[in-house]
Amino acid sequence: MQEKTGGFKAQVLVQTSKLQEDLASVLVDTDNDGDLDLLLAGGSTEYPRGYQSSVQLFLNDGKGNFQQNLMAIPAQLQTFCTTLAVADVDHDGDQDIFVGGRLDAEHFPQLPQSYLLINQNGFFKEQTAQLAPDLLYAGMITGAVWTDYNHDNQIDLVIVGEWTSVQFFKNQHGKLSLDIEASELTQRKGMWRSIIAKDLDADGDQDLVLGNWGMNQKYHISETRPYHLFAKDIDNNCTNELLPAYFLKNKTGNFELYPDLDRNQFAEQTPTIKKKFLLHRDFAEINMIDLLEHIGKESLIDLSCDYGQSVWLENQAGKFVTHELPIEAQLAPINAIEATDVNADGILDLILGGNEFQTEITTGRIDASYGLILLGTKQKRFVPQPIGYQGLFLRGDVKAIQLIRSAQKSYLVVSENNQRLKYYALSDNKD
Repeated sequence: MQEKTGGFKAQVLVQTSKLQEDLASVLVDTDNDGDLDLLLAGGSTEYPRGYQSSVQLFLNDGKGNFQQNLMAIPAQLQTFCTTLAVADVDHDGDQDIFVGGRLDAEHFPQLPQSYLLINQNGFFKEQTAQLAPDLLYAGMITGAVWTDYNHDNQIDLVIVGEWTSVQFFKNQHGKLSLDIEASELTQRKGMWRSIIAKDLDADGDQDLVLGNWGMNQKYHISETRPYHLFAKDIDNNCTNELLPAYFLKNKTGNFELYPDLDRNQFAEQTPTIKKKFLLHRDFAEINMIDLLEHIGKESLIDLSCDYGQSVWLENQAGKFVTHELPIEAQLAPINAIEATDVNADGILDLILGGNEFQTEITTGRIDASYGLILLGTKQKRFVPQPIGYQGLFLRGDVKAIQLIRSAQKSYLVVSENNQRLKYYALSDNKD
């Protein structure tokens, strides 16, 4: 809790259950009593799905004391969640909630369920199927923003996720429908990590900045040579075996889709594969067409990614024009984005953080990002600054960046996985 001096003091939340990790939070006045309440969401892969509640609501008594309300969120709502976004969807004066499903921990990579919760006098009713059926299984959601991108005075929803396209949901009197004409990226699938909405070009509408996987990887992703993730319960043990695959040149110099794992890695999931491929050489020469013929295509899951670049989308009368961020922004996944006027020139700049340490051992962690500041220009370009510019140096696995203001200063708060929070003082400016 921020004090009048600008400092902060910790306050412990009393929770009925702590089986899940807290992975998303929002401060919002859910009961219209004039103070901010706290929404928490999360999940855990250690426990079955039924043991985790995806959203918890803590009501503020007006003095900064929070007490959990067990009745406000539907008890049957169960999903592993890292994305919460709130807005008045039905234009009735209170705040509704989008709950983005991140993954199905028991049946990965099956798509998890996402939810639209409508606020009814401080209690939330799950209305996804009735108001936004395309949201139900929209993907493995990593980010969402509410923004009136088409200027019709109705708040719309834009979501991103892994193995998904950028999805625009147009609000039509409280009902959300998929808008595939809003951007060319509705037809491309990325490993999207983050999204923010800001008026970057100062023309009165909201533009978007989207963090993606980046291009500093061995897969050389393109529209004609996407990266794939195949999955199937090959040995009938109720667990999907995972088969990543990407395009490599064969002996004749032509590109073919090959598995992105060796015989030993595959055998760890499915030991019987050793009988089919007695030698490592045999497995090394097989392409995915032949391998899928062997394991069978029935009940096969096929996810793909054909776009890896992080971008900003310029809003032009409700249609978005894609601008790739500079190459310095493509060196690692971008998990966190903040927009503020860093150099006090009246133009919004971008602050990016990322990396990915949770990779399997043969790939190794992706850690080429040290934090990046992109200075905006009047020509709608973003110019990368050297590592350490303005004292920003983020070497860890950055998961979130948040700009906060006190009476004296503004601070950039950075959250890195398994590390303490980091605070960077910013020059006072108006954005």
